[in-house]
Amino acid sequence: MSESSGNQLEDVTVAVFPAQEGSEEIEFTELKDVVTDAGATVDVVGHETGAGLTVNNVFEEFSN
Repeated sequence: MSESSGNQLEDVTVAVFPAQEGSEEIEFTELKDVVTDAGATVDVVGHETGAGLTVNNVFEEFSN
């Protein structure tokens, strides 16, 4: 998103529903950062209350 686009999502709330078995940390944090940088509020929702699981490079193990 370009800097000139400003706060295109101001007054918008976006729900992020990560995978129940966990999500790649970089995919979660980059998505959240882009949306909040555009002016939106991000609510993380899930099946249960509490902390979610994010992992680093876990899917590389399955591709070998």
